[in-house]
Amino acid sequence: MILKAGQGLPGLIGLDMATINEKALNNARQLIHRDLGDVSDLPENLRNTVVNTYYEFCCLDLELNRGPHYHPCYYRATNTVRPNQGLLADHVKFFDELAHVQASVPHIPTIISGIRGMKKSGEMEGYKLAVSVALDLFKYRKQTKGKP
Repeated sequence: MILKAGQGLPGLIGLDMATINEKALNNARQLIHRDLGDVSDLPENLRNTVVNTYYEFCCLDLELNRGPHYHPCYYRATNTVRPNQGLLADHVKFFDELAHVQASVPHIPTIISGIRGMKKSGEMEGYKLAVSVALDLFKYRKQTKGKP
């Protein structure tokens, strides 16, 4: 399926529809279309992960462009930071998340292209392994030993 204007992103899971930022959603839709085209050929779990990563990237970009006195309200709205940890913990979480998505989004198109190429050439063992590694990196955010 090709994402079109006015159409929701398939796979945007784990978020209350009341907290979805429409501008970020639109930006994510455009970036996915530009970088990946139709994502319906991806396994559902990977498709959801890619869509969520792009959406997070766009939300964080909007947060950073709020001006010099922004507050990481995206995290408060989605309950990813425990409020009793205070403002410093909110900022640490915000910048950890920012670093992850900013490092992820530029590499997702290359990884997805490789995954699609393996499937097209019938290399199913490599395809399954690449999907698993992509999920480890982008969904479960597993880090390699000795790397940040």
